[in-house]
Amino acid sequence: EVLAADQSVSPRPEPQWFLSCFLIPYLVVSGWSIYYLLQQIWIHTGLGQTAVEISDHPLLPGREYQVHLSQAGHIDMKSIELWLLCEEEVTYRQGTDIRRELGVVFQQQLHSQGAVEIDPVKPFRVTCTLPIPAASMHSFQSEHISVRWKVVVRCAPAHWPAFERRYPIVVF
Repeated sequence: EVLAADQSVSPRPEPQWFLSCFLIPYLVVSGWSIYYLLQQIWIHTGLGQTAVEISDHPLLPGREYQVHLSQAGHIDMKSIELWLLCEEEVTYRQGTDIRRELGVVFQQQLHSQGAVEIDPVKPFRVTCTLPIPAASMHSFQSEHISVRWKVVVRCAPAHWPAFERRYPIVVF
């Protein structure tokens, strides 16, 4: 249709700067969220499964066992460490508050490996000795105190934050 001579084209609308100012933080947060999501996907697909196997059960104080660590994935590691930890947790009442204290009463490094390139076809594997100290306390849990033994894998990937995976064990 042809516009009539008395109809004029409306002027261009004024930009709404107030709404535009809200768009900038939205774009920044959206961009950061997408980056963080992609980073988490990359970490979880690159790391793969960590498996710890112990040669015998039950574990008894004063004996040695073989522990096998397997770390799968497709990632370069600055270091991989295997630790034996014993933690004691105490719960007590102080006035009307209930307090909890957690302390490591024993720790021993079982294995330490420097730079490792983990191939997706062939995972990193190591076998080492797991000595349970002769004078160690057995695992137990009561109302106010608990003693927990763990095998801990600490990994420091080359381009990502370090992570730690804990595997509880029972010492009789």
